Amino acid sequence: MPYSRQEILKGMKALLDKNAQYSPMLHFKLVDAARRRFSADRVTYVISLPAWIAIGGIGTLQNMVDKIIPLLDTDAYFEMI
Repeated sequence: MPYSRQEILKGMKALLDKNAQYSPMLHFKLVDAARRRFSADRVTYVISLPAWIAIGGIGTLQNMVDKIIPLLDTDAYFEMI
């Protein structure tokens, strides 16, 4: 008996969910503990650059998050250097 489109999609989603692998693309580093200032690094896939490059300057964690997170999954995120 053939499977319905919905059954196929459900099976594909379950397979993807089971086998998904994630890797970090962004991390925040505490650079000044006394003032609670952070920097952000993003992963780069350009061979001539380091694996991680600094983006967004230095600021409070909330300011860094507010500036960078909305840019995830956009071209602007990958243009940040």
